[in-house]
Amino acid sequence: MSGVRSFKFEDLCRDTPLLIDAIYESGNKGNSSDDPFHPLLGVGNQGGFRKSKMGKTSDYAFIVLFTTGTEIEWPDFLDRQTGIFRYYGDNRTFGRDIHDTKAGGNKVLYSVFNNIGTREGRMHIPPFLLFEKTGNRRDVKFLGMAVPGTVSKSLDRELVAFWRTINGNRFQNYEAHLTVLDSNVPIDWLKACQRNDPDHESLAPTAWKELIEGGKERIRPLITEKPEEIPNRESQLPSDPEAKAILDIIRTYYSNTPEKFERCAIRIVQLMDDHFTRFKMTRPRRDGGRDAICVYRIGPENGTCQLELHCAIEAKLYAENHGVGVRYTSRLISRIKNKEFGILVTTSYVDKQAYDEIKTDGHNILIITARDIADILLRTGHNSTNVMDIVVHHAFGDVRAFKFCVRYVMVILYEVVFSHAHVFVEYPHE
Repeated sequence: MSGVRSFKFEDLCRDTPLLIDAIYESGNKGNSSDDPFHPLLGVGNQGGFRKSKMGKTSDYAFIVLFTTGTEIEWPDFLDRQTGIFRYYGDNRTFGRDIHDTKAGGNKVLYSVFNNIGTREGRMHIPPFLLFEKTGNRRDVKFLGMAVPGTVSKSLDRELVAFWRTINGNRFQNYEAHLTVLDSNVPIDWLKACQRNDPDHESLAPTAWKELIEGGKERIRPLITEKPEEIPNRESQLPSDPEAKAILDIIRTYYSNTPEKFERCAIRIVQLMDDHFTRFKMTRPRRDGGRDAICVYRIGPENGTCQLELHCAIEAKLYAENHGVGVRYTSRLISRIKNKEFGILVTTSYVDKQAYDEIKTDGHNILIITARDIADILLRTGHNSTNVMDIVVHHAFGDVRAFKFCVRYVMVILYEVVFSHAHVFVEYPHE
């Protein structure tokens, strides 16, 4: 962990500074007391939503949001290029109202997003301190101080209640969008807020004061430029078992008819961004490939003059050990006309030479690899139990899809009833 500031558990105290991307180490007792949050900030050791009260008032001094990054159905994500943090609320099981949670996290989210619109309301908004699990014991990394809302989204899209189905059970949860501020986090300010000192406002950082006075339009996000590097094979493939299962199902279904994967690719592009529209399949090619074209619309939904960018789609159904090479990326590049761009969708990865050519020569190609496919599907509420229905049924819509679904379900039932196995080696073919 060279170059990363790290604080040992025995050195943590209420005066320990909060530094962006610093690691705060855990203890070694093997239980929840190893959690670094209590010695560091004085909050509890359980859950992803941990609150600290402002004195004896009903307000909060600050709230710790902790994400493990391991809950596939709830893919919290920090976009470091925009500073926007997507966080899923704490109603993650069925049978309860969206606000009826143990930690009361969703109730707080509802309150702070309602308060962001007025100065009086913003006076009651606490800073959110974002931490993520490092993967090493209970060590955590500090991602920054966030506020509810974004500069780029409208108020009605920053906190969205949506329905999720898990194991056949439906329930609601929140998807919240917060912004990490380009700011330090003075420890004296946090402690003053906890005590509800009269001068706590004067100790706040400038970025926080600007938010309180000017609202979300004055948000200054912490933005980092993405390094210009060629991703390796591993970074383009899913590493999580659930994500791998999704790709296995897609590959297996289309294994005998890979030319029909293009319809599935279209569906994935639609799920990624609903500004893509007017899809049209092109004629099949000799190599078995079958491409599509579409339009990407930019501008107000009811605007009299929208900008339309034409796009060519190339889809490749490959096993994870078979990368897309220069031959196919060059073919896509050759099809792109002036002011157009291309999308390459693959269930595998793009090899180094092909990727380097696209980057170095500045070709307008959007690459969607196996990891991206899984991320898009998981982010839009799909998983290995319903990907057949959403992706295959809507993208293909024929009798073969229905037969495959029936056979796949029968395999699951057989494994559960007779062997109690949950890992499948192969899937049925038509």
